[in-house]
Amino acid sequence: MRILHVVPTYAPAWRYGGPIVSVHGLCRALARRGHRVDVYTTNVDGPGDLDVQVGVPVDVDGVSVTYFRCNGPRRLFWSSTLHSALTSNVGSFDVVHAHACFLMPPLWAARHALRAGVPYVFSPRGMLVQELISRRSAWLKRAWIRFFDGRTVREAAAVHVTSEREREDLHRVLPSASRLQVVANGVDELGANSLRISSPIPHILFLGRVNWKKGIDLAIRMLAMIPGTRLRVVGNDEEGLRPQLEQLAEAEGVSDRIDWLGPLYGEQKDRELASAEAFVMPSISENFGNTVLEAMSAGLPVVCSPEVGAAELVVTAGCGLVVPRTPEAYAEAVLRILADTRLRSQMAQAGRQMARKNSWDLKAEEMEGIYESAVGLSDCTSK
Repeated sequence: MRILHVVPTYAPAWRYGGPIVSVHGLCRALARRGHRVDVYTTNVDGPGDLDVQVGVPVDVDGVSVTYFRCNGPRRLFWSSTLHSALTSNVGSFDVVHAHACFLMPPLWAARHALRAGVPYVFSPRGMLVQELISRRSAWLKRAWIRFFDGRTVREAAAVHVTSEREREDLHRVLPSASRLQVVANGVDELGANSLRISSPIPHILFLGRVNWKKGIDLAIRMLAMIPGTRLRVVGNDEEGLRPQLEQLAEAEGVSDRIDWLGPLYGEQKDRELASAEAFVMPSISENFGNTVLEAMSAGLPVVCSPEVGAAELVVTAGCGLVVPRTPEAYAEAVLRILADTRLRSQMAQAGRQMARKNSWDLKAEEMEGIYESAVGLSDCTSK
């Protein structure tokens, strides 16, 4: 098949976190399976632009990626050249996969695919969550859903969600949504799989964006209840929250036991996964939580809450503990893991096994089935 993915930002704009990792992982795996995979995206990278060629396809790990320059409202990732490319080219693809809500590129992709008679799959990427909508610009987002993204969901050949949690969240926002298909995100084998690094002081790892919904404040309060350990925070401070969190750490008396490492990638990130004793994800809401799967692949016990979509994998595998979102519950879970070497070993083995069952190659095969069904449905409708 010839598959077009339309996403507002793409690798190497890693600052945007999980969706970028997920879309790139899926596209690479689809290309390995022999499909022609194109990506239309923008060159936006936070307040600046990526150092990439614009307007021409470039090869990124076997994927043909065209970056388009924004020339309109940057907050909406408005690009007239991307819009023109969709107008001219969308009919040459077998299926279109649009990612993200409240932005122009996926909206344009859905509309142009419909006009060209090309089926499209839509991935909200965890953005259709009632609590997150209410938190910021609620009335604007509800209006956008009413006039734009609600239609995108209704008219999609399939709506891709990454967990049962995301399915439930989406139905709370759009109760009539149908044709929902659950395909979890995948993971690549990590270098940390083959190497565990011992540390004289136990490290607890948080890996993700320093963002208000990630619950780092809870992790800091948890640390105050676990003496003799360090918390290592790996991630981009996209909202300037670190000073506020450092004040909290000072008030809790743990500022000297927290390492703020900033964003790390590749071998540096793998090394952090290899040297930690436990991984925590205290997020308020996660449609999936890619770093949970990365921790599992590295043999690192996971502590998370039911609000994390990947919690269902943790429970199924027995590779960690799923607990309520309180500092006390997290501290108790981490202390239990730290105190029991045998339990850590069992969780490590179970996590690696579950990660192998969720490789990107296997996830791409599942997604391929959704695309084939979408194309078949479109063929039947057109007859």
